[in-house]
Amino acid sequence: MDPSYPAFPILSFLGFVLVLVPLPWHLQAWNSGTCLFIFWTAIASLNLFVNSVVWHGNALNTAPIWCDISYVVSGHRFDIYEDIGCQPAIYTTPFTFPLLLCWPIVIGLVSGVYCAMSLYAFNKRRAQFVEFMSAHSALTITRYFRLMAIAMTDLLCSVPISAYGIYLNIVDGGINPWISWDDTHFQFWRVDQVPAAFWRASRDTVISFELARWLIPFCAFMFFAFFGFAAEARAYYARLLNKVLNLLGVTRADKLPHSLFGSKAGQSLSSSSKSSHALPTFCPRPPPPPFTSLSFGSESNASYDLDKASSIESGAPPYEVRLGELPDTSSTSCSEPSTPCGHHAA
Repeated sequence: MDPSYPAFPILSFLGFVLVLVPLPWHLQAWNSGTCLFIFWTAIASLNLFVNSVVWHGNALNTAPIWCDISYVVSGHRFDIYEDIGCQPAIYTTPFTFPLLLCWPIVIGLVSGVYCAMSLYAFNKRRAQFVEFMSAHSALTITRYFRLMAIAMTDLLCSVPISAYGIYLNIVDGGINPWISWDDTHFQFWRVDQVPAAFWRASRDTVISFELARWLIPFCAFMFFAFFGFAAEARAYYARLLNKVLNLLGVTRADKLPHSLFGSKAGQSLSSSSKSSHALPTFCPRPPPPPFTSLSFGSESNASYDLDKASSIESGAPPYEVRLGELPDTSSTSCSEPSTPCGHHAA
């Protein structure tokens, strides 16, 4: 019974998907190191996902082509471990170390040295570094420090874990002497099928298998944690969400017209009125002063002023503007169509 099932295949597949999310902007910036790390982690996660599903609870040779990967240091074709899947059959000889086992340590150390040199150069030449960042828009300061952080994490994780893996290989199987090519590859087309009860009986074998396979999803989630929440990532998620919502015919709330929201209704109407050229442009005259006295020069003027005052008090407009009969506005000017003009003396 595999206690990690189905958690391990689910996390492996999630790691395969998540590590590919930051790939577009790293390809755009052409960060070759991070792109290679993405490809390696994605392929390894997919391989572990398939192995954990196909060989869950069995060690049958159901997919020989999938497992058929030959190495110079392989003693035979491959092995199948129940709940683990197909594994290369490594025959540990003195040539196994320079050809296979030592490279993770070497790459981790070289990566750590370059990371330390980059941080030292940044601390020594900050002004030049800022100028270089401004000249290369694809590389920002935050992205640069994330790259340095993942390089240091790789140094802190890969070197000790790889060294411990070499130790387990030596303790578990020892170092076999190299006699000849034929001796190393004797019965090469053999496929060993190992039940879980057999390999789980060895504590070192369990640690070696579980450490090696859980390390890959950890790398995928770690990479996504560094680059999956950056500004460019959030912008990418927003564009993807808009595309999905458009396909579904759904409009986001922040994309609705402002007239649906009371706080910006006036702004929306104002901007729409300014951009419209179909309505006539005129400046209404200011209303007459309020009625204060009945002492007029003649009865006709008094009757006119009383009628005008009653119309003002009743709310009726003091005049009306008809289309085609607009008043002459050549003597007045307005900066905005709806801005009233001041009173001009005759």
